[in-house]
Amino acid sequence: MSRRRKAGIVGGLLGGAAAVVGTAIAVERVVIGRAGRRGDKHADENLGGLVADRVRTVRADDGVALHVEEDGPESAPLTVVFVHGYTLALGAFHFQRKALRSEFDGRLRLVLFDQRSHGRSGRSDRTRATLNQMAKDLRLILDGIDGPIVLVGHSMGGMAIIELAADSADLFGGHVVGVALISTSSGALSGVTLGLPGPLARAAGALTPAMLGAAGRAPWLVESGRRLGADLAWFITHRMSFGSGPVSPAVAEYLNRMIAATPVNVVADFYPTIMAHERRTALAALGQCRVAVVCGAADRLTPLSHSKLIASEVRGAQLHVIDDAGHAVVLERPDEVDAVLVELVREVLARLSTGPRRR
Repeated sequence: MSRRRKAGIVGGLLGGAAAVVGTAIAVERVVIGRAGRRGDKHADENLGGLVADRVRTVRADDGVALHVEEDGPESAPLTVVFVHGYTLALGAFHFQRKALRSEFDGRLRLVLFDQRSHGRSGRSDRTRATLNQMAKDLRLILDGIDGPIVLVGHSMGGMAIIELAADSADLFGGHVVGVALISTSSGALSGVTLGLPGPLARAAGALTPAMLGAAGRAPWLVESGRRLGADLAWFITHRMSFGSGPVSPAVAEYLNRMIAATPVNVVADFYPTIMAHERRTALAALGQCRVAVVCGAADRLTPLSHSKLIASEVRGAQLHVIDDAGHAVVLERPDEVDAVLVELVREVLARLSTGPRRR
């Protein structure tokens, strides 16, 4: 077959794919636009714009500066530490932060931080872009907090908490008295299909590491394509992050901005550690705490089966399934997630008021 013939076939395939994707994007935007016209209850929400009572920097053991924000009195009887996910930032917990502020005014200390290489934290060397290092970062932050702690982890943040349990099981049931694991996994993520049919899922699994490796070597090229392909990026983000129900246009746009703000070589740096994550045996340590496991029924990135496994392995864990919600459930369905966290914090506070205070 001649080179011109091959080019024509490839061009035709790409053109057809572009037409399909373009149509899908147009339909998706119309659906979201209709939702907005019906009334977006988050249209006036200053997403990611909550002002902290205190802002500080914590230096990790390799010198990376971690951006930390705090709300509430340092002397509060309980501290809640939020650990966000892959390609996101502490603003991903906007609604949960707002809800706990309102519900427990003056009785909680809230601590949120941007993971290394994310948000306003410093850039990590790629050799330190690992869940083990993120667990060390988290341990450093916990060591600076007196009194009992509830950990809340979403996606990669939940994996960092599980990694911490593998390295520091003694923390759980002592310094850490409660844990919420949201849309996360204890391992076997290489088998996730992303909702694709078998052959496509296998192809995507095989191609992704190579594509991200190339992206890490030539980030400028990918970033240029990312800007040109903004509509495609928006479409992928929406499909991979949310369920099939109505989504606030403001929330969808905010999530897309957070992901787009993550440099592509950071995406490439952290992908291998997530795929290699295998910490099922560490889950037993969490049974010393009050544990809530939350997942959207339509999560394509860390499917519900992963949360069910965690709940089955952690003694006394309560599983909360949110119908038709996707991976970004903390933003997509904040009311349901907030309710779980409020219940968890109330129960922990009640236990603390009747039992001995532990560090």
